Amino acid sequence: MEFWEVIEKSWSDIWVIGDTHFGHRNILELEPTRGKLFGTVKECDDYQISEWNKIVGPEDVVLHLGDFSLSNQEYTKGVVDQLNFGKLLLLGGNHDRTRGDRYWLNAGISMLQRAPLQVRNVIFSHQPLTGTAGLFSMKMVNIHAHMHSKGELVKGCVSVECTGFKPVKLVDVIAMMNKV
Repeated sequence: MEFWEVIEKSWSDIWVIGDTHFGHRNILELEPTRGKLFGTVKECDDYQISEWNKIVGPEDVVLHLGDFSLSNQEYTKGVVDQLNFGKLLLLGGNHDRTRGDRYWLNAGISMLQRAPLQVRNVIFSHQPLTGTAGLFSMKMVNIHAHMHSKGELVKGCVSVECTGFKPVKLVDVIAMMNKV
């Protein structure tokens, strides 16, 4: 099954999230929200894993919109092994692109996509698309990450700082965006 087919098949039940930055040594300094909430990177990672596992079941599909982990493969695999999911899809972010496909697949990622992807009326990307005004006139939406605390969930940003450090249902994000 292709990456887009998994999303299409799981549409009403799929979870989305981005910018977890598991194992990123500098994230507490670079992202003020995290620096205020967490004393260590491990504390931040443990919290995200706990919040994820409270809502995502072992059969669920999760679409991660990039910047999953900035640590070595052993650490990344250790994180993946702790997360609940049936399939974990990664649409690579700017930090994920430095690693080859084998790195991610050996770490436990189910499927990998390197470029923005359109499924139905949604364009999934790591970085927000520029010039999105035309998308809305075509009834298209862009669900993305990358913005961290500068993003807004109602504008399609699923960075963890916008989602309470846990995945959110795709259909809920789309419903919020349609109300704006």
